[in-house]
Amino acid sequence: MHKVLRKNGMRSLIITISQNTVLEWQIRFKAVRNSTEDGARIGRPKTSVSGDNVEIIKEMVTSNHRITVEELAEEISISHGSCHAILC
Repeated sequence: MHKVLRKNGMRSLIITISQNTVLEWQIRFKAVRNSTEDGARIGRPKTSVSGDNVEIIKEMVTSNHRITVEELAEEISISHGSCHAILC
C-alpha cells in the first residue's frame, strides 16, 4: 500500500509493509545468515585506501598545506576518489 502525503507543498511517499512480509523476510534471513556482518565479496579488494597510502598522504599534506587532491592522487598513483576517501 502506498500513500502520498503533501506537507508545505512537498510530496512524500510512504510505503507500508505488511507484518507477514516482514516475518517472511526474517525467516529467510535466519535461514541463510547467522550474522549481520558483511560476508566475503567477490572481486578485487580495496588497496588504494591502505595504511601506507594514508601515511604517505598525511606526510605530504603536512609538508605542503596547499597541495591539491589531484597532485596527491597523481603522486602516489591512486584515483581522485580514493584520495578524497583518505582525506575525509
